[in-house]
Amino acid sequence: MNCKIKRLLSFCNSLFVIDVVLAKKRRLALITLWTPALGSLLAVGLAFVDGLSGLDIGLFVLMHVITMFGLEVGFHRYFSHKAFKASYFIKVFLAVSGTMAAQGGIQNWVAAHRRHH
Repeated sequence: MNCKIKRLLSFCNSLFVIDVVLAKKRRLALITLWTPALGSLLAVGLAFVDGLSGLDIGLFVLMHVITMFGLEVGFHRYFSHKAFKASYFIKVFLAVSGTMAAQGGIQNWVAAHRRHH
């Protein structure tokens, strides 16, 4: 086989691999976007049908606080700026609770934030 043809086939193969990876990322992004949105619509619909209890409101506030704590303290202060030292358990807690905000993974969030500065 000609060297130029081999290079062309290799280049086409790499484009195909890139397309497959991008398609998987697009699917993941759509799932990450639509799952919380549909869950929120379902929750609003159920609130109208069944009403809200004190437990519902309390859980909403608790989850909001945990998620914002993970985002602000975890993603922003710890992972982006390394503003303090944390144990393994605290790192995992901050990572999981920050990820629940559905603003993407830690690496993407930190990279975007560092570009911001």
